[in-house]
Amino acid sequence: MKTLTISTVAALSFATAASAAPIGDTGFSAGAEADAHYDLTVSDWNTTITPYVGYTIGAIDLTAETEINMQELDGSAFQGVQLTAEVPFAPNTTAYVEYDTDDSFNRTKATVGFKFKF
Repeated sequence: MKTLTISTVAALSFATAASAAPIGDTGFSAGAEADAHYDLTVSDWNTTITPYVGYTIGAIDLTAETEINMQELDGSAFQGVQLTAEVPFAPNTTAYVEYDTDDSFNRTKATVGFKFKF
């Protein structure tokens, strides 16, 4: 239990929230998110970094991001790109489209949906 507590505290201290930095008044933004956590199911540490760029056109937010697995920096760390477009649809409701690719930029998933905040 002591190891679990230490691992949990360490993982929480390394995990960071994403915060995009606007690039002047151009509509572009860039940032990254780091996530370090311990998987209790398989007793393994996982560390990922997710860099992203964004562009805002009116009410439409466009983003591109990729997740890099820091344990696999031997050339297989790049796993593809996720492209997203979001637009406010109604109060507390956002419509979105996501398009995911693999490391060869072949489509792996395309999603259309709504997000509700309450």
